Amino acid sequence: MVALYIHCSSLRYIQKVNKHIYILSAPVRTGKTTALLLWVQTRANVQGILTPDKDGKRVLYNIGRKEQIPFELEPADTSPAITVGKFNFSEEAFLRANDILQQAATHHPHWLLIDEIGKLEIEQGIGLTPAIRQIIPYYQRANNKGKLLLVIRDTLLDKALERYNLAGATIIAQTQLAEL
Repeated sequence: MVALYIHCSSLRYIQKVNKHIYILSAPVRTGKTTALLLWVQTRANVQGILTPDKDGKRVLYNIGRKEQIPFELEPADTSPAITVGKFNFSEEAFLRANDILQQAATHHPHWLLIDEIGKLEIEQGIGLTPAIRQIIPYYQRANNKGKLLLVIRDTLLDKALERYNLAGATIIAQTQLAEL
């Protein structure tokens, strides 16, 4: 492990770097997911999920299968939902997202991408938590295969670092994606 000084959103971290876990952190609605959509197109052996907007609604994108799954529900939809602020997300889509992540992890891709770890996971322990609880410990071990890229908004970064024991993760900005 190497000591590294990292500057992120005016917060400073001195940490031992885990060369298997990376965190892309930036403010909300600044193009993190859009940048990652472009990034995965230039990489081989990337699996996981992205949550881009399509036609004004959030969708779940299975990177490995290049498949879009409805994620954000219409206000009138009566399907079981998980509510975050003004948004309603499909419970079934969260179950699929957890399954996609857990299945992808068993294949040990070069990169496993989770977009994003948010309030549901950090503050309530729901959403993608089942997959996260299995995946992060694997990538924290020194003898694992592949790398993990997590997306965490800047306002939740400190809580996420503490909750998931990610003090050794390498925190990057969108402009650093090309270097990975």
